[in-house]
Amino acid sequence: MSRALMWKIALCSLFGMAIGLVGTALYFSNVEDTPKSGRHLAGAGGAKPFMMGKQMTLVQVNLRAPEGIADQDTQETTLVGWIRLNQALPGADLHFKWELPEGVQVVEGVVEDSWAGLQSGQVSETRLTVTGFSKESLKLVALHGFLKSGTSEVGNSAVITSRPEDSYEMVNSSGLATGFQKTTNKERAPLKGRILR
Repeated sequence: MSRALMWKIALCSLFGMAIGLVGTALYFSNVEDTPKSGRHLAGAGGAKPFMMGKQMTLVQVNLRAPEGIADQDTQETTLVGWIRLNQALPGADLHFKWELPEGVQVVEGVVEDSWAGLQSGQVSETRLTVTGFSKESLKLVALHGFLKSGTSEVGNSAVITSRPEDSYEMVNSSGLATGFQKTTNKERAPLKGRILR
């Protein structure tokens, strides 16, 4: 290897490292520090959820089952939703509404409500404990978060499935389905319900 080529490689490597260090420093200088008081919005707990979706929307919604999804319809499943208000509108309250499929009953929690006086950047939490939402059959639960002012509504929603292993994304990423060939997995419970692939 010639000496000139070695110098070019060394300079390119140093230049790349310098760009990486500057980018990392800029990123971490813009990260907000956590408040020293340790106070949080009531009900949101200490940890903020990772908010998925479009970042420039007025409302962001995230939905999870932190203890997992029940194996049978008679067992309870707790669903937790976080709604972040990115931009407050004057005179508009933040509303939420759970959309439950047929056969899902509420054990504990409120299906529809609103929060008044939230500021931009605040995250609110809603919990719902249900039965009938389990791995036995494929069901979808949605949480809608929206600002309502008069007759107009602006918002976003999140969806959770009772059988994430049967979702289109999981089946395609696992390599079980290639083309039109179908394969079976004997460890999975039989599917009761329709799934479109």
